[in-house]
Amino acid sequence: MLVRASRHRALAERAIARYRGIAQSAFARSIDKDLSARDAAAESVYFHEKDLEALNRLAAKVRAKIPVSEAEELKRLQKLVPEAASLSQDALKRLMSWKHDVV
Repeated sequence: MLVRASRHRALAERAIARYRGIAQSAFARSIDKDLSARDAAAESVYFHEKDLEALNRLAAKVRAKIPVSEAEELKRLQKLVPEAASLSQDALKRLMSWKHDVV
């Protein structure tokens, strides 16, 4: 899927660059070609966004299946957010339960 997403991104960038080149030389090209290039660029961007959404959903599923103990999760939180060390255990547990509800 990552290959597909990067391919769509490259296609979208090429299509947008092509559209910009066509738009600058609009006098030399027909309106139909301009519109088809614009539509192709928009379609590439749309599918790129859909691929990214699918990758994010897949990553969330993978993360959900990895078993992590509460102690490990608290250590990761304290490593990522140094201010978490000053929080009480109750506040940390509420924060972790909120994280699980949101994610």
